[in-house]
Amino acid sequence: MQVTIRNAYLTVTASAQGAELQSVQCDGRERLWQNENGSWAGHAPILYPVCGATAVRLGGRVYPCPFHGIARAARFTVAAQTERSVRFRLLSDDETKKAYPFSFRFDVIYTLHGRTLTVTYEIENTGAEVLYASCGGHDSFALEDAVGAYALCFEKVENLDDYLTDGDGHLTGETVPLGEGRVLDLATPLLDGGGSICLDHLRSRAVALRHKTTGEQVARLAFPDTEKLVLWHPEGSRMLCIEPWQTLPDTAGETLDLSEKDGILTVPPQQTLQITRRILYGYDGAEARPRTL
Repeated sequence: MQVTIRNAYLTVTASAQGAELQSVQCDGRERLWQNENGSWAGHAPILYPVCGATAVRLGGRVYPCPFHGIARAARFTVAAQTERSVRFRLLSDDETKKAYPFSFRFDVIYTLHGRTLTVTYEIENTGAEVLYASCGGHDSFALEDAVGAYALCFEKVENLDDYLTDGDGHLTGETVPLGEGRVLDLATPLLDGGGSICLDHLRSRAVALRHKTTGEQVARLAFPDTEKLVLWHPEGSRMLCIEPWQTLPDTAGETLDLSEKDGILTVPPQQTLQITRRILYGYDGAEARPRTL
């Protein structure tokens, strides 16, 4: 089942399978990756209750939670819908508890305002014990040129380090310095061959993806609830995934309890927590177009 919402600028389609965006049309142009070269069939998976290669280790027991969690393969229901918004819902059951032993309600809400798509994750702890969870986005951005023609511009000056991962997606414990400033040039071998860049301890809570030559803004992504950001580029594609994550993957050999992970969300019994990000596609009418980065 697919649901479409729209306003004067955006037409957005999402699937009940994984509550995943399937298409984002803005000003008549597709803004989501559509697998033009066959390198990645995804668009914008939902990561819950873990991000990346993370073990659900609780009280000495390890649960078989898959890479990026259970939500992306789950069938959501449509809990509410208007012309400009839709709320998808996933409820815990006996199957989810085999991989993640908490009682929960997990809603994914898409809302349109102008050229901005707001994505809200709502986690309700419906159980009697404290719930621990992570969540994250995996939004793709379709590009007109190769990824090396673009740069990621931060709202604040950053001292950027890439937290390296191994072939299994675990952090190695090593970092590569990427420099200091407000601009990260995406013409980097770190993104070659399906590479990724893991950033942590960011001061910025928003980034803009811009063409280095024209200054055109592809999108601006605001992530007020996290200091972690992952970039990923499938080999040969004209796209970039910009992914705000609450937690980074486990370090290889790590044995931390899920409750001890940096950035983990803690939801008391019968309480609800929201995590929100906002994606502005192109420019809104109030924003001046920069001539340079």
